[in-house]
Amino acid sequence: MKNALTFLVVGLLSLNLCATQQLSKDKMNKSREVLMKARSLDHLTHLLPLAMTKEQLNKLLLVVDKARQKEDAITLNEHLELVKIEPLIDGEVKRGTKNGAVPSKEVLSQCARLFSAFTIRRTLAAEENTTDIFNAMKSILNEGQMKVAANTLDPKAFDPNAKPDSMSQDEKVKLFIKAVILDWSSYDIMVKLASR
Repeated sequence: MKNALTFLVVGLLSLNLCATQQLSKDKMNKSREVLMKARSLDHLTHLLPLAMTKEQLNKLLLVVDKARQKEDAITLNEHLELVKIEPLIDGEVKRGTKNGAVPSKEVLSQCARLFSAFTIRRTLAAEENTTDIFNAMKSILNEGQMKVAANTLDPKAFDPNAKPDSMSQDEKVKLFIKAVILDWSSYDIMVKLASR
């Protein structure tokens, strides 16, 4: 009887723990959802002052789509490279957790080179995408809209050492592109704005 009671208590505690973990997961998901909505407010704060027409938005979205396709191709390439190196990482983790062996310098170096290559690739793609979108914006938007794009962000919010007074309008617009236009969460906002 005592064992059955103990089993019941342990079982109830386990169920409670599972429910608590699920509740925590639900709360985390809800928090992320609210944070994404708040991010949408931020994007609207920067996009609406440009007063883009549907036609302008649709033209800009075509260029943004191409940028997103480049990012997707990079992500797929990274996936393929990560899958190749995964067995080496698994082996080192197993050696470390079972035998207390420090990961080999060779595998650590391979990982470092791979992640460095990822960073370089992503940086080059971001610069290329920024340039493509900048050129498109110059042909799609009027001078007033470009001026608004240049002045909607505080460069110091992205780089505390930035000197906004010495930045050109083009540099500020490129910052706007990186911070707003190329942010994946702004895409849906632009699509909604274009469809209203």
